[in-house]
Amino acid sequence: MPESVKRLNKDDIMRIVTDVLSEKEDDQKEQLSEDFPVFAGKGDERSSLISNGFKIKHSKSGLTYTCKKLSGTGKDLFLIVIDDGNGKTVSIPRKDFSKYERM
Repeated sequence: MPESVKRLNKDDIMRIVTDVLSEKEDDQKEQLSEDFPVFAGKGDERSSLISNGFKIKHSKSGLTYTCKKLSGTGKDLFLIVIDDGNGKTVSIPRKDFSKYERM
């Protein structure tokens, strides 16, 4: 075996499996908490799907909003939007994303 190749032991393999399973659980939780995905890609390749001008609609009321930016991280993620009806700026926390849909 070449010197540059590391032989993995049981602990190395278990750590890799645990890391992969943890990433999958995080992705599943994120998808379950949102009606519309906020990110695409994984790790360093991850990028926001929300940009200035993105339109969303509140499912129950039908009110529409124009997204200005996505701010925060993890559980503290929120959207800064402008109410299309009155022009007021509103923050929508991540926990409420499921109440909105893409337009």
